[in-house]
Amino acid sequence: MTCSAGYQEEFDTLPDLSFIDNGLFIGRTYQGTSYFNGTLDEFRIYNHSLTPEQIQNNYLLNYNTIISNETTRTESYICSITPNDGEEDGTTLNSTSLIIRNQPPTSFDLLNPTNASILGALPEFNWTASTDADPEDSVSYTLQISTDESFSVLNYTNILSVTSDQNVELISTETNKYFWRVIATDRIDNTTSLTTNVFNYSQWNITFNVTSGEFDIDDLTNVNISSCNYTRFNQGSDASNPYGPYGFPNGTWECTFEKTLYYDKTQTFTVHEDKVVNVVMSLAGQLTDQEHTWLEALYNCIILKDCDLYDLLLDINQTVTNTWQNIKPTDEAVITSETQVSNTYNSTSNITYQYAIDIPIKAGYSLGAYLPVRVGFWFLNETNESCHSQGTLPDGVSLIKPFCNPLMVETIGPMGGSVNFQVDLQPNLTFGTYNIKRTIEIDPNNLWNGYGQEVIGTVTVTEDMTYLSGGVDLDKTGESMPITTTSQQTNTGTSGGGGGGGSSSITNIINIYNITNIIKEENKEKSEESKSSQEGTKPEEKLLTGITGAVIVEVAKASPIIGTIIILSIVLIGLTGYKYYRRHRY
Repeated sequence: MTCSAGYQEEFDTLPDLSFIDNGLFIGRTYQGTSYFNGTLDEFRIYNHSLTPEQIQNNYLLNYNTIISNETTRTESYICSITPNDGEEDGTTLNSTSLIIRNQPPTSFDLLNPTNASILGALPEFNWTASTDADPEDSVSYTLQISTDESFSVLNYTNILSVTSDQNVELISTETNKYFWRVIATDRIDNTTSLTTNVFNYSQWNITFNVTSGEFDIDDLTNVNISSCNYTRFNQGSDASNPYGPYGFPNGTWECTFEKTLYYDKTQTFTVHEDKVVNVVMSLAGQLTDQEHTWLEALYNCIILKDCDLYDLLLDINQTVTNTWQNIKPTDEAVITSETQVSNTYNSTSNITYQYAIDIPIKAGYSLGAYLPVRVGFWFLNETNESCHSQGTLPDGVSLIKPFCNPLMVETIGPMGGSVNFQVDLQPNLTFGTYNIKRTIEIDPNNLWNGYGQEVIGTVTVTEDMTYLSGGVDLDKTGESMPITTTSQQTNTGTSGGGGGGGSSSITNIINIYNITNIIKEENKEKSEESKSSQEGTKPEEKLLTGITGAVIVEVAKASPIIGTIIILSIVLIGLTGYKYYRRHRY
């Protein structure tokens, strides 16, 4: 504190000035000499030392500004003004309170796991750093993980001073979608991460048992497991059989197995529990495992008369080979209505279609006889160049590309009538946009006739749904029986083709493979009444029934040569059509 131009002394606190016997003089010494040559204005005495910033602020005459290092957080300030007319003070007025606020931590981002991750093992969680403008503050972080998007219930939480946590623990035997975020705090204010990330997590122990398809070779070592569509898979240094166990999340996954002198083997497997996946590799230059299986099936069928395996393989190949690439225009006389109700797919919304199908009339069946109707759905990329296989295969059966498994659903409807139903699809798909190719087939007698196979729309998947193995549900909403005459109704009741009965007694049949045919062939033996009614009928008249047959019979009576030509022409057309159908039906 400087008291005069001739006297200067510095104090940390305001000193006791009573020691100055001759008073306090400003601008000269107490002896009355050494006057200050100048003008002093707004002389002040402080009870503390001013900082350079405060002195600079005073020099600039910024008296209405309080600089930051004069304040402390949570302090409350008011401004008081007292007028004075040179004689006395007026009424003092006070401003509202001003509270010195805290500087919150700066914003930051989440790094790992990234949004929409599918995890079979929990990684190190990390994020970018947050800073604080208050020099005396330090920032800490609270990691929160919850199955509830509002974080009302926490499955995991931890307070850290660093930007990572490698000790996260969650229940691994449940399939859950988790949300995670981080909150930065300086003990006064909080800042939450700019985003909230989501991930699916479940961990099942999957072991690969890799063997050779040759009878004299067992375990295979030094097999390289690559190209897994679960991108977090890591074989590490494991080079002996069995391989693993490895952590996989729920879903359907695909890995490729490579070994010198062997064909590469791409294995598809579904994960929903701890399991051993058997992988059989075929020696190059020898029969493949699939060829062995086919030969075994043929031997069993031809020699042992057991055709179950052969029928199974044949049905699978006819169902899921590259038929998804074919296109056949929809027969609108059969598929009278096809409406996409929902094209957004996530954990709360299915892909939904509604159908109205008119069941066409088939030879050998009575009106009202119930025929199987099946609908298949393939899910393609936006250019229709690749297909995403769905569902699971029977044990011991494996397929290779271009096989693509559709989601299949089946119901029944009355011939000559119609059936209405709704299909809800839950395919195994990840984020993105997909085209849906649909096929509709009707089976009169184990020969599926197609009535349309083409792209019918797109679907947007808004969250990862690969933890599902692929599902489909059908809800039959109605049916109408054909209008029949009395004689036709009687025939329907006595025929072996099904027919009769209301829709309430019909059970929907939903499966992906080997749908059991519920339609029996018409009984070849006629009732005694039918036999007696046909007695006396000429042989050619028995063969030709109905309106067309009656016309041909009358023509034949008038001109046997013309009648014979007509009959031969019909037979030739039928054989040609059947050969064309057999060649092009798949």
